[in-house]
Amino acid sequence: MSTQSPRKIHSSPLSDPLLQLCQKLREFLAEQVQRKTSNLPLAESLELTPAGELCVRKRLEFGIVLLAIPNQEDPRIVTLQIFFDPALFKAWREGLGPVTQLYLNPYGLELVLDHKVNLWGLFLDGKELHMDLETGEIYEVAKLEIHDGRVLRTA
Repeated sequence: MSTQSPRKIHSSPLSDPLLQLCQKLREFLAEQVQRKTSNLPLAESLELTPAGELCVRKRLEFGIVLLAIPNQEDPRIVTLQIFFDPALFKAWREGLGPVTQLYLNPYGLELVLDHKVNLWGLFLDGKELHMDLETGEIYEVAKLEIHDGRVLRTA
């Protein structure tokens, strides 16, 4: 994956659901880090990364996995990694039956079927993300850094 300089995701009708999700994740994780520091019970939806960091993992039925992790130096900053799971996508796609047109925009991630060439596209903030259906591996397609009031696409 090529590295790109951070780019702010601006508010638009297409990106607003993603921006809202990012801010909710940032607020939720900041609260959970505070609760952990105070030895208070944590939300059951939290998981731990292999490194022992708090995180939130959400698997969307159409093959997208969201992983949000608070920054160790500044828990007010959250990294949101977006992964593509080809096996999960294929299972979801097979359940649809014959499709000639489809457009979904959950959380500001656009999933589009171009029926003329029968190709699927996944778009974030107007940019197409790589969707390799042939690989058997789950892989990262984008990384966002969530600050208070802004979201930067870092990869």
